[in-house]
Parts: sequence; C-alpha cells; structure tokens
Amino acid sequence: MKIIARIGLIHLFLIFTLYSSPALAVTIHVPEDQPTIQEGLNEAESGDIVQVADGTYRENIVWPDKDGITLINLDGPSNCTIDGGGAGTVITMTGESLTKKTVLDGFTITNGVGTWFKYDDKPPPEPALWASCGGGILVYKCSPTIRNLQIWD
Repeated sequence: MKIIARIGLIHLFLIFTLYSSPALAVTIHVPEDQPTIQEGLNEAESGDIVQVADGTYRENIVWPDKDGITLINLDGPSNCTIDGGGAGTVITMTGESLTKKTVLDGFTITNGVGTWFKYDDKPPPEPALWASCGGGILVYKCSPTIRNLQIWD
C-alpha cells in the first residue's frame, strides 16, 4: 500500500512540475523558420529570440505588442540590412508594454522616411499634434534596448 501511495505522489509531483513550469525561450531563425522579420516577430513570445541571417531584408516592421522579444543579427550591422524602400518608417516600436527587456541589436537600417504620427493625447476640441517622425526607427511611449545599429538615409 505504501508503494502505491509513493507512486501516486511521484506522479502528482511530475504532473505539477511539467504543467507549472514556464515555457522555454525559442529561437526563431529568419529566413529558415519564418520568411520575413515581421513574421518572425509576430510568431515570437516574450523571452524568444528572432535571429536574422546575414543579408538585406526589404521590410517596414511594426513591432508586436509583446515585451521581451530580442531581434538580433549576430554578425552585426555591416552584414545585415533592413531596407524600408522609402515606404515609411523602417521599424516602429510603440506602446507602454515594451520595456528594456525588448532588444533590437545588430542591423543597418536604411531607406526610411518619416511617418505622420499623432504624438499627444489631447482630448477634443484641442487640436492634435502631428509630426513626421522616425524615418529609421520610431520609438514612442516605450523604452526598448537598442544597440549596435547603423541608421542611414
């Protein structure tokens, strides 16, 4: 009877441990796992790494509202370019949910143009304040970690 009770306790312990452990971080490789940086970011969850292979990626990226994602190219900005193609801001990061746990690291950012952006919260009838902002990167109401970048026209 004691053996059956111990086996039952072991099973309960294992079930509790397996189902209560936090998910492990995942590395999503672009373009191997996801064809674009945007799709890699969209797939990622907090704590995940989106690792981008060397090359040029023609994208305008809107960072998802998920804190703690790392977007990185391990070989640095001379080997990996995100080219906005003159179609607006290259990388947009907005919202209070993005903290220093969100990381952008190791890219050249180029061919971005400012996006018209409302940057105040004045209630009507006060006129809203708009400006052309963030050709390369637009960061608003958040504090991500940004390092090892080159930003060009």
